[in-house]
Amino acid sequence: MKVAIGTRNPAKLAGIERAFRSTYVHVEFECLDAESGVRADPKGEEELRTGALNRARRALEKTDNSGTYILGCVVIIDKSGRIGTGFSAQVQIPKEVEAMLNKGIPLAEAVAAVSGSEKERVRFDLGSNGILTKGLYIRKKEFDDATTCALARFKSPEFYESSNERKTEK
Repeated sequence: MKVAIGTRNPAKLAGIERAFRSTYVHVEFECLDAESGVRADPKGEEELRTGALNRARRALEKTDNSGTYILGCVVIIDKSGRIGTGFSAQVQIPKEVEAMLNKGIPLAEAVAAVSGSEKERVRFDLGSNGILTKGLYIRKKEFDDATTCALARFKSPEFYESSNERKTEK
């Protein structure tokens, strides 16, 4: 696995590399200077997250393109305005499908053409992930995972809200 890291800060690198090496056997790192697009000392979680996301995107752009991936996203909003967001795992799209997407062909149509599957089976049954993984990661599982992750915000509010916010809701 190749990991692009959008910083050269030794403290950050040490932590990132340790976490990856404790999880994966074969890891190669590429450390790059990537602009965060935010202040040097970000104020608040949103600015901090934005900076980290910008660095990750710019690091990825500077490295070899590892391809395009399919993933599902679920956003849940409750009546009080709390938002939970979750994503599924990602499956890499074959180069042939990626080329078709670049020509404006919809994903389900491209996967159907490459796999020989019916477009409706791709869209409403197994999903593109399911077709590409031969049933290992089907669309229902993809959105089950994304929904479960989005529900974390509501299942464990103590991790996501200040004590003042929790008191207001009760």
